[in-house]
Amino acid sequence: MPSSTGQLIDTFDIESIEVNRGPQAILWGRNTSGGTIVVRRGQPVLGEWDAKVYTSYGDYTGGEGDGGAFKVQAVANIPLIEETLALRIGYTNKNEQGYWKNTLDGKSRGAVDYNAINAKLLFQPTEELSILLNWDWIEDRSDILPQDARWDGNDPWINKSDRVPRELAPYNVSVSSMEINYDLPFNAKLTSISAYWDSHDLVYQDFDAGFSDPLNPTTNDPQGVFARLHTRREQEYDVFSQEIRLAGSLLDESLQYITGFYYARDDHDHDQRTEQQLQIDFTGLWSAPPPFGLGDPAPFTTPCSVLAAFNLPYTIDGSTVNPAQKFCAGPTSFSWQETFLTNKSWALFGSLEYELPWVEGLRINGGVRYIKENKEFDTSFQGIANNTIVGSTPGATILSLSGQTGEWDDVVGEAGVNYAVLENLMVYYRFAQGFRSGGFSLRGSGPVPSATEPRSWPITFEPETTNTHEAGVKSSWWDSRLVANFAAFYNKVEGGQGSSIISGITPVGTNTLILNGGYFKVYGIEFQSSLEVIEGLMIDFTLGWQKAGDNESTQSSHNLPYSGGDTLCHNLNSTIDTDPITPGIQPPPTSSENESSCPSFTFQDTQLGRVPELTWSIGASYRVSAGPGEVILGSRVRHNDFFWILPPAVDPLTGAQSGTPVPQNGYTLWDANLSYEFQVQEHTIRAGFVGRNLLNKEYKDQELPLGPGGFRGWGPPRYVGGELTFEL
Repeated sequence: MPSSTGQLIDTFDIESIEVNRGPQAILWGRNTSGGTIVVRRGQPVLGEWDAKVYTSYGDYTGGEGDGGAFKVQAVANIPLIEETLALRIGYTNKNEQGYWKNTLDGKSRGAVDYNAINAKLLFQPTEELSILLNWDWIEDRSDILPQDARWDGNDPWINKSDRVPRELAPYNVSVSSMEINYDLPFNAKLTSISAYWDSHDLVYQDFDAGFSDPLNPTTNDPQGVFARLHTRREQEYDVFSQEIRLAGSLLDESLQYITGFYYARDDHDHDQRTEQQLQIDFTGLWSAPPPFGLGDPAPFTTPCSVLAAFNLPYTIDGSTVNPAQKFCAGPTSFSWQETFLTNKSWALFGSLEYELPWVEGLRINGGVRYIKENKEFDTSFQGIANNTIVGSTPGATILSLSGQTGEWDDVVGEAGVNYAVLENLMVYYRFAQGFRSGGFSLRGSGPVPSATEPRSWPITFEPETTNTHEAGVKSSWWDSRLVANFAAFYNKVEGGQGSSIISGITPVGTNTLILNGGYFKVYGIEFQSSLEVIEGLMIDFTLGWQKAGDNESTQSSHNLPYSGGDTLCHNLNSTIDTDPITPGIQPPPTSSENESSCPSFTFQDTQLGRVPELTWSIGASYRVSAGPGEVILGSRVRHNDFFWILPPAVDPLTGAQSGTPVPQNGYTLWDANLSYEFQVQEHTIRAGFVGRNLLNKEYKDQELPLGPGGFRGWGPPRYVGGELTFEL
């Protein structure tokens, strides 16, 4: 799946979870530079009846909203024709009141209303042939998690969202697939997997998380820059994929091989409408023509006189009309962007693993994949305004691009060796490459070059590649009562894809560009162990240390933001005194500004975001007989060290720190559970209690400063609830 939207299907019918670190491009397709988490759900079983029902009810007691949460999940395996046809069907329903509170109306926010069905039909007419049909259906009518305004302090789970309708995120998805397996007579299996994904989502978001009244801006919350930032984003996403592969063994099964062909086509329609109102700090006197076409072009001496129709207070000759409000608010403006992207991708792949006959326990492996992608891109951005004060006329098309195409291909490989030193001790080394295709900046809204607007934005970005090395030891001792694994890894990413968000007044909005960096490196070590201390008592421990550094990137100044407004290049070419206005907000570009007047800057050894240096967890579970059943106790503590959500930026002109970095201090989460499991007429029943984030630690998921304001989101608060599971 090329998109993350909708991938986290909620299921409890899980057979196994497999975590693979590093690039997995050979067998798992494109865009797998970080690794894969493979969740295998329950499969239909021929000739057997079984069923399981799980239900829970709890409360997010650490939040500000009502917080009630109910869930029910059920799955059943139904043999339709003995040893030939079986159906496995599951259902999930989740209802939550939401743990956020809106202080304007006193109601809860972040509610969940989720329904999902999964059905699998297995047809096995012969021992050699099996056909598996799968269907997933989701209808989600939940709220999107609200944003918290940065300017109102560190009080999570409350906001003043004035979005009407409330911040909803309706989502529908249907996934159908067919997997055919046929055992060939020469110790091989032929597999065909066809899949079609059809989804639609609509998101209403209030990013300013505060109150604003376009008709009476004097009542606006003083969050600065954006008094109002509401979006309506609609997406339709369709994917068809087909994989055919052959897997088998040769040389008395000492040589294992996999080879195949993969094709995918995805169509992405993106429609976003933005409503926003800017507040600009004109606390100083303005003695030049107003910037950005703000009203009458004639010179004026009072900073807010042009906006007097909005009854905004302002400072005149050093006298403050209303010291509680220093912002001049513009009228509400609207923008609309439509984007269409079609991606066609195909690949050939092959992998071998060979056990050397002259060294027992020594296996070598290698693989290669050829990937080719073609993309077609169209976008249109309109600055729709109710007043020319924002620098665009109603319905004006700021940007229109159609028929843009791009083509990228690459060959990636992997190789490794593992050696079973003892029956219970293995050492290994793996080298692997990852490939992330080039593409187009879907949220780009800047102009393309013209006679009157020589500035441009990079329409395309190039691929990102990863080279990783990993070496480690896997072992088990004392009849597998103790498991101890150790790994060290080193990753180098070249052409790393990252976003540059340039805010502008003309046209109103942001120009989000995807840029390629030079390179960056991440390396570290991991330790994992589990120990059965006594019968029924298991303890596990994980420890990870990683370091990100040694990076370099060269960027043109016309692709870089500066002090929250417009580009660095535009700032360098501006000749108007900007002291009286918010730093970084610049007048419109001139025709003399071109590529030659936009110097490039090189950044080295900058901080990377979301790389905690130290992470660890320790957990324990204990089963003890009590009466007709068993008591099960469980507890886990997880720790994340300090990391940057938004790392410090470097002013390329001075070398000093710029912007507003966003740190996340280290935090520790504690979960626990207590349950009792017993049987009634061969039916297993388990009832108990569960608690997550019991210490109610506050930690941020994301944050974006916008001048003195901006928004952020928080991790879930403390949850306490009861659970009941019934198995036939």
